[in-house]
Amino acid sequence: MKKIASLLYLLLVMISVTSCAEDDYYDSGEDDIIYALTSVRWLNSYMVVLPDGSMAEDYSIWNFDPDGRGYWTTGVEYEDGYYEEDTYYFRWGFTNPTCSVIYMNIQVYGDCYWLIDTLSPDWLGIWQAPFDPVMNPGIDRTFYSFEAIQK
Repeated sequence: MKKIASLLYLLLVMISVTSCAEDDYYDSGEDDIIYALTSVRWLNSYMVVLPDGSMAEDYSIWNFDPDGRGYWTTGVEYEDGYYEEDTYYFRWGFTNPTCSVIYMNIQVYGDCYWLIDTLSPDWLGIWQAPFDPVMNPGIDRTFYSFEAIQK
């Protein structure tokens, strides 16, 4: 029964995703949201102190393609120049008519929801949650910020 409910929910999300991409479903302002999200890659990076006292840069790069596909690259670059990197692929779309919540099904990771807080040509601020934060307003969520980098 739980699988059926999950499949029905996923079907509902996919219908919403498809609907948001139709020209007659959203206005030009929301078309601007799609362009702003997909015209660049989004970088989140920060420095961490390792157990041995050295520093490393953790980073993640998100690429959203207009066709609903994308990839997420996550990595660590150490002070000596060595780096480790993994890339995961995902499908994405919007869960509501205002295109304010991004739903992603990420390879290996699973479902992820981003509530867009700020979106400009240079900056993306989101609230990440395991379920749609608009449909589940009290859910725990975490804020992340990204800077735009060229594709």
